[in-house]
Amino acid sequence: FPPPGGVNAADGRDVAAGHLLAAARGRPGRRYILGGANVRFAELFAALAKAAGVRGVGPTFRPLPALALWPLAALAELTARATGKPAEPSFELVRMFTRDWFASSARAEAELGYRARPLEVTLADAFAWHAGRTRVSPRGLNRLWLRRSGVTPGVVMRSLPDGRGSDGPRV
Repeated sequence: FPPPGGVNAADGRDVAAGHLLAAARGRPGRRYILGGANVRFAELFAALAKAAGVRGVGPTFRPLPALALWPLAALAELTARATGKPAEPSFELVRMFTRDWFASSARAEAELGYRARPLEVTLADAFAWHAGRTRVSPRGLNRLWLRRSGVTPGVVMRSLPDGRGSDGPRV
């Protein structure tokens, strides 16, 4: 179950290109947020499952209610005190995951020409990169519900609708 909050998910290639754009076109003393898509954890998990070609998980990702996380954190904290191991989930983690960590890159887009690629492209490229370097397969009980679909995972290099390659804008 994903936590109820959300994050701003950005592709590192876009952020790196944004730094170059800020160095070339940014105004002195001006600050720019180089972000991507604002997405809830449930949506992020479903998009990652789709990028990985896993079937049967899309709409079934329902956020865990925030009120259910606090007793879990309390139990984990008590167990951590008794065992000396870190609490998982801790109170701090629950506080972070029950909030929306959204951001806007509107200023960077307007002043620098910064553009973030779609989240689906980022996740497909990340999965394809990881799958090309490691063995990606469900283990343990996950094998029972994480099954591969007929969908091929994302291709690492592709053209985006605006003509730039998936490796980011040219500065």
